[in-house]
Amino acid sequence: MDPSEAGILVETREAALVKFDGSGQPIQRKGWFLKPNESIEERNLGVPFFPVFQRPGPNWVSKLDAKVSFKGWPNPTADWKQWAAKLTPIYKDVWKQAKIFDAIQVSTCRFRKDLVSIWEVLPYWSNETNTFAFPFGEASITLEDTMVLGGFSPIGFCVREVGLDKELYKLKSQLLSHHLAFNKTTAKKKSSSMTNHGQLGGTK
Repeated sequence: MDPSEAGILVETREAALVKFDGSGQPIQRKGWFLKPNESIEERNLGVPFFPVFQRPGPNWVSKLDAKVSFKGWPNPTADWKQWAAKLTPIYKDVWKQAKIFDAIQVSTCRFRKDLVSIWEVLPYWSNETNTFAFPFGEASITLEDTMVLGGFSPIGFCVREVGLDKELYKLKSQLLSHHLAFNKTTAKKKSSSMTNHGQLGGTK
């Protein structure tokens, strides 16, 4: 292994991945794999056995979708996306210094549910361990996954637990100042704050 890659948690390589269209035909594309891992060429893993579900048809999935509510899958509102789009050119550098820029950008995206994949992995979920007990091994969402998918730091910390240097303290004061200015608007809503943003030192 290259010494420069010793601290990297993810390995990038070309691999055969399963398509989501239900055809079962793998495609060759770039994939991101958490270390340690093995390639299919290094070990004959075979095809995982699905004891309950075969790949369901569209009609069956649509019937299940009508009975199940994904309450933890919210979509960004139009006002929120408009707010982020308007303030990003102005506060992009400030947000990057505060390490919240990526989180704000991700929060404006709409993530499409792949119901076929969801229904196929559900039989393997274990409430006792909060993991998927697949025949070929145990798996779950990890902090490294959130880093790869959303660009978030897997070793985050609470800003109140550490002392702030002069630059971060100045940045904190600026953010608090703008927050108080927003709260002085009549409606105290993000839509009203957007309208009156030009009065707070921004551009109209």
